[in-house]
Amino acid sequence: MAKNDDNERQRKADREQSHEPAARLIQLAQRATRPTGLLSSPAAPESKLSKIRAGAPELPFFHWDDLDVGRLRILAHLRKSLVEVEPLAMGVVVCDFHLRRLQPLNPNEREGLMHLRAESLLIDCVELIDHLLKTDRQLEQEAVKARFCVKTLQLKQLTTRDIRIND
Repeated sequence: MAKNDDNERQRKADREQSHEPAARLIQLAQRATRPTGLLSSPAAPESKLSKIRAGAPELPFFHWDDLDVGRLRILAHLRKSLVEVEPLAMGVVVCDFHLRRLQPLNPNEREGLMHLRAESLLIDCVELIDHLLKTDRQLEQEAVKARFCVKTLQLKQLTTRDIRIND
């Protein structure tokens, strides 16, 4: 019972601490114990994401997921629905940083990646796609720690004027 009270007090303190959506996202990310669904939510109903986009069009959307053909397809789908969605911790540097955690591609995944090279919604991901094909590897999201994504967001704040995490 005490643990539930502590959790409720923490949630209340978090709500009072910041109503700014980006700051709230960072607070949640820092407490995350499971990376799945942290910043991207493939299971989230698209209508909810569209409502968030409509209510806060200036808020950036980030997609964090596996570095594989299926998740790149999800990114393309999100971009069709929500327009501007930026991959987070889904690049060549991330692959190289996690070399020991990479998994081999199967022939269907290789073929899917080759088709995605022509997807106009993924033009900024061609370098990643080429890297996955060249190395014949892919990376599961679970290999990338949540704190890595938080640091990536913090770096984006320093380099992108449109993102304000702790104003």
